[in-house]
Amino acid sequence: MVSISPDVEYLRERYNIGKNNSYELIIQYHTVLQDGTILTKDETQIEPMVQINFNIDLQYPYFTLIMVDPDAPQRGNEHAGPWLHWIHSGFIGNDLSQGRTLGILFSYL
Repeated sequence: MVSISPDVEYLRERYNIGKNNSYELIIQYHTVLQDGTILTKDETQIEPMVQINFNIDLQYPYFTLIMVDPDAPQRGNEHAGPWLHWIHSGFIGNDLSQGRTLGILFSYL
């Protein structure tokens, strides 16, 4: 499922009170995913293309992207979830080529 976690969304909304910000998170394996898309293991054996479109606050330009599987290993059998795949931190705006991967904790490849 492609989305911003509820706790992060809550903080983002609180931070953006009174601001006119919009965002778009695009994750693509072979096709662009929509919110709620469920992928098979075979469909996720390549690293996804990630694109984030949003207005940048120049006072706080750095971001962190966290890839989490909230219901690992499978929906309805979440005994291992949430499952942290990786953290990419220190990029500015939507340029993920900046920053660094802090570690692949559980590889999806």
